[in-house]
Amino acid sequence: PGMTAEALKWRSFFVYKCVPEADEGCWFRINPVAKTGSGAGGAHTDDDVFRFDHLLVEFDHVPIGRQLAFFGAAVRYKSPGKMKTVDEFRAALRTIDPALDCDARVLGADGPLGQPSRVAGRTLGNRFAIQPMEGWDSTPEGLPSEHTLRRWRRFGQSGAKLIWGGEAFAVQEDGRSNPCQLFLNPRADCERGLAALLETLGSAHRAAAGTTEDLLVGLQLTHSGRFSRPSNAGPSPKIAYHHPVFERKYTAAAAATPLTDGELEAIAQNFVKAARLAQGLGFEFVDVKCCHGYLLHELLSARTRDGKYGGSFENRTQLFVRIVEGIRVAC
Repeated sequence: PGMTAEALKWRSFFVYKCVPEADEGCWFRINPVAKTGSGAGGAHTDDDVFRFDHLLVEFDHVPIGRQLAFFGAAVRYKSPGKMKTVDEFRAALRTIDPALDCDARVLGADGPLGQPSRVAGRTLGNRFAIQPMEGWDSTPEGLPSEHTLRRWRRFGQSGAKLIWGGEAFAVQEDGRSNPCQLFLNPRADCERGLAALLETLGSAHRAAAGTTEDLLVGLQLTHSGRFSRPSNAGPSPKIAYHHPVFERKYTAAAAATPLTDGELEAIAQNFVKAARLAQGLGFEFVDVKCCHGYLLHELLSARTRDGKYGGSFENRTQLFVRIVEGIRVAC
């Protein structure tokens, strides 16, 4: 009641845009597994009635974790982070599909993760990886502290052969998610700082594994956007557009002015600068962070933003594409 729907065919799915009264719209995709009506057994028509066994949801303005009720049914999945034992995780998997399972323990060098793998034309010594993380242990200038170097030393000692970005490195100061996050600081010797990370990791890895020839190390590049907090003064969000639902929870963004097209383009240039710096020091790839609601991720849903980086799909993806293309040209 109170909702209108507009349906567009998308491959084997239908796409519906629902507009509740006095609320923001949201898009979701529905996979019809059975149907009746004039289109049964052939093309879909406006008279078709579907039975929906599965619902794949993509929200623009619905908070993460919000339960969706559809035809009186809703499904919730427990976050793996809330499962404290292997048995608990196994039990949760089997509620999804009885055939799903996991190993009770990691088998190490003798197991499947200990086998070599091919990545981007390189043979890596095993399949263990260190995921990128915001260490939040830099100096105030954004350089590695002894705590940062200790983490990277342990990355090397771990024996993992893929250091997937290892560190979330902010491309400028106002994109830090914490006052102690590494960032591209033109007033500091970032070259020396990043070189120290690589040297610390490499030395520790050679001592533990004997070689770095089968090791692949990259750096993640990021701008925290709406979740920026570059100083101890508190949140200082940099937003692509105003998001009415998020801003009820993260109220600091409600008073923020969206970044201009020129400001976004300057940030894009800093992604490229950071990538060139990393390449020159010996990092073998960069990971352009476009997730978790950070700036580049937020732009993907900037349908209400004016200008060349909002509205259409092409506009919303343009800055990310521009960054990736710029890195490929520069590096």
